[in-house]
Amino acid sequence: MPQPMPPGLRMTVLSRAHRLMMDARLEEMDLTSAQLRVLGNLQELEEAGTPEINQRDLEKSLRVTHPTMTGLIHRLEAKGFVQTMPSPTDRRYKKILSTEKARRLHQQLACQDELVFAELCRGLDQKDIDAFYRITDVMLANLEEET
Repeated sequence: MPQPMPPGLRMTVLSRAHRLMMDARLEEMDLTSAQLRVLGNLQELEEAGTPEINQRDLEKSLRVTHPTMTGLIHRLEAKGFVQTMPSPTDRRYKKILSTEKARRLHQQLACQDELVFAELCRGLDQKDIDAFYRITDVMLANLEEET
């Protein structure tokens, strides 16, 4: 029988394993899972028609600190995945855009998360996977209420 593990530790272990598996798959593309999340979120905001995306939008959406996002954006810009420019509406902010390079890779990268998730769910049936999504949706909604 497996050893009992507190829920918080379970989430931490799974999160760490997911991140390491993603990083291994993304290494050949010179990306990390954190950078992939930024690119994915940026793509979603662009596709939703958000007129202008700045660093604060990404920080809030991904729940990361300003210094963390600053580093992520600088690395993505150096690698040619994003472009930044002064905001035409508020000079205090930088407008962030995904480049053609990021858009070409988006589809290829989008499936990597699903592949890693499928590996982690090996041995589960669809009913269990659906239950996971329902439960985590409630947990995420609870988290939204707290912030």
